[in-house]
Amino acid sequence: MKARIDVILLLVIVFIIGIAFIGNNISGRQLWNIEPEIGTARWTCTDNQDLIGFYWNWDLYKEEVRLINTCTGRSSLIGFLDDFVLYPWSAYAINREANEIYINGRIGREDPDSIYTIDVRTANSTHVLLEPSSTIYYNIRDDLTLIGFQWNFEFDEEELVSIDPSTGAVDHLGFIEDLDFIILQMYPIDTEQNILYLLGRNFPEEPEYLYKINALNGSATRAVTDKQYVVFHVRFDSALVGLTWNWDRWKEELRLINPDTGQSTYIGDIAQMELITPMVTTYDKKKDLIYQNGKIRGDWDTDRIFIINATSSESRYITVDRKFDILFVL
Repeated sequence: MKARIDVILLLVIVFIIGIAFIGNNISGRQLWNIEPEIGTARWTCTDNQDLIGFYWNWDLYKEEVRLINTCTGRSSLIGFLDDFVLYPWSAYAINREANEIYINGRIGREDPDSIYTIDVRTANSTHVLLEPSSTIYYNIRDDLTLIGFQWNFEFDEEELVSIDPSTGAVDHLGFIEDLDFIILQMYPIDTEQNILYLLGRNFPEEPEYLYKINALNGSATRAVTDKQYVVFHVRFDSALVGLTWNWDRWKEELRLINPDTGQSTYIGDIAQMELITPMVTTYDKKKDLIYQNGKIRGDWDTDRIFIINATSSESRYITVDRKFDILFVL
């Protein structure tokens, strides 16, 4: 009789544990995959960060602005962008003081470039034509001036300009010497020092250079990089970090980059990451976290967002319900 009671008691306990397991999954717990040699661990997600994503809805042929839950990967619709077609190379900058994003787009695919000002809380937007109409890569200075790069055909030089997002007017700030080809369309800025960083070269046969550019006048220095970076960000402490694939070890690495020499120091591996969408990335300065779209080993069909500590390289990922074009945090 005692044995039978013990068996019944055991079944009850197993049933309770099973219910708790299901409840935890429903309430937002995730199975975070970490390094195979460590195993798979269960983490409790208690710190949801409201992440904003843009998604192209092919059925409605409209760009959606969506709010992404970083615990569950699920997203909810904020609104649609009217008269807006996004391109993969569309430049954008975030004005966190005004909860706005400035981004290049077109009313139709054959129309000239416009600059859109979007309130990400409502998805309401306005747009004006750029003068001159040219693809410009943006960022925001510490004084909230919108700045960007454009090719000046008259002088045959890459030009640093300021842009008035309410009129589209462009003013010259300076030319970037020895820069004819921009390799990676990411331009992180150190707002504490008003320094922009970009990867490029002067001639096709040259190696990859890291350019360190004064965001006030365009004066620049450059150094050959020791790695090929697909993503890089300026950290809260003004340090420059980047993601690069190590072909010898078959791992994605986070590295600390010296912008004066181009040399880097290994920080750590990004567990399970194998493919990256370079432009679908953002950095949260308050929490020192990189949000990066990517794939995991063995599953290239499903989009994930990797959440990476930019100082330690510790990471986890969430499976998202859509393939996002742009990510950013306010």
